[in-house]
Amino acid sequence: IDLRTLYGTGGTGLGYDGLNNAIAVEFDMAYDETKEDLYENHIGIMTRGREGPISAHHKYSLGSTANVPEFGFERAHQVKIVYNPQLDELEILNPTDCVNGRACEKFQHQPYFTYLFTTGHFPNGKIGTMHIYIDDFRYPRIIVPMRIDTILDLAYENQVRFGFTGSTGYDNYQKQDIYNW
Repeated sequence: IDLRTLYGTGGTGLGYDGLNNAIAVEFDMAYDETKEDLYENHIGIMTRGREGPISAHHKYSLGSTANVPEFGFERAHQVKIVYNPQLDELEILNPTDCVNGRACEKFQHQPYFTYLFTTGHFPNGKIGTMHIYIDDFRYPRIIVPMRIDTILDLAYENQVRFGFTGSTGYDNYQKQDIYNW
């Protein structure tokens, strides 16, 4: 493996911009108008699938939300990422379960999902979900359509690489630590 292919662009690229065949869960604390960021601390789920190198530009977002705690106060946060390769329609589409589980308004499908869907990244309508939880693991902050095995070109069936990266704005300093994995 050429290790240079495992590093994305730093700075406004947040360390993942430019990686091929990748999905990123971005925890972004610096607003960048040129990337069409939300104007608050936010999380976004980004990919270009097999279409080309991933970008930190939000036009390639499967979903993003500013419904997150303030990240900059030197407080540790707990994050849980749950991937389900099968869409749980009851959780997402059933109004009663949706309200009880507080999941309805968290499910997003951005325009880039429509593009991926129409270009064969979700063959035969196979759609799964990715849920992102922060601090309170009862309710997700965001849920996006996701099917890793069809969005990415997996070199080995059911195996992906996973990594961490961090970045701050030029006028912003933050400590970013991972305490448990």
